[in-house]
Amino acid sequence: MGNRIRVPVVMAVDDNYCKYMAVAVASILDHRSGREVYSFHVLHRNITEAHQGMLRTLVQRTGGSDDEVYFHEVTGLLDSSRLYLSGHVTEETYYRLLILRLLPQYDKVLYLDCDLVVRSCLLPLYETELSDNLIAGVVTVGNEKRRDYCRQVLGISEEHYINAGVLVLNLKALREFDLPELAYQLLEEKKILQWHDKDILNTVCYGRILFLDPTWNTTVLRLLKEQGTGNAAELHFYHSVPDSDPAILHYASIKPWNSELKEIDLPFWHYVDGNPFAGEILEAYHGISDTRLHYSELSADGKIPLSELLFNLRKGIASRFRNRSR
Repeated sequence: MGNRIRVPVVMAVDDNYCKYMAVAVASILDHRSGREVYSFHVLHRNITEAHQGMLRTLVQRTGGSDDEVYFHEVTGLLDSSRLYLSGHVTEETYYRLLILRLLPQYDKVLYLDCDLVVRSCLLPLYETELSDNLIAGVVTVGNEKRRDYCRQVLGISEEHYINAGVLVLNLKALREFDLPELAYQLLEEKKILQWHDKDILNTVCYGRILFLDPTWNTTVLRLLKEQGTGNAAELHFYHSVPDSDPAILHYASIKPWNSELKEIDLPFWHYVDGNPFAGEILEAYHGISDTRLHYSELSADGKIPLSELLFNLRKGIASRFRNRSR
């Protein structure tokens, strides 16, 4: 391995979201500088052996000979009866609280959500100097509701509340805390934490958080804010990746696999093409309402390869492909 730097990347998913995590992993490997080696650590409770094998195949085929992927089965390590779960939020969202316990060999790791695409080398992010800060992240897009919640419920400033989808974790410094126990204590006190483990991390680490440049966690909601529209329902009117070309594009709230096909989704679909999980992703996407423009319509009977579709979407001529598929 020579003098290359090993970068540990931690992700947490269930079996259903494994296929979307594979897209994120492919994007990471595509932007390697050659100076780093990746160790992917996947926290889960039910990923099948078949899916584990497919992800290993992706890393072996796309990455370097020294890149690794490890699966950490964490069933029973959290008491789910003491956690607050709601809507689409499952136990997996709390798994990042277990990293200290599961990875004692590291002093620092990256944590990434699975609903994102990496568009730049992650090594500069990993080499962020944390000093005595516990974590580093990007301040989230706020609103009046979050401001009131942070002040009245959490007792912290909303201006310092970070999105926990992309984190640099100072494990060496964090080892002074028992994060799962702190989570239970906060939940017993508050009963409900609206943003779950994100509230825990922001509360526990408050005052010792390093704020990263927004490019490291550019959410589609942030892009809407920059365009002067703050309503997530208006996302379908936004049709281009920004000129800023974010290092990490985070599909928080609006998922490319669960909405009409639009140009901002192109980075995601680029890494579906040729991915071992492509078939499963496209099969799931086919289930979206046929009133929307989705891939299964545009590529009926396999006549239009995904790569060609993406090329033509860039040219803004998706409409003629829609007509051809009818």
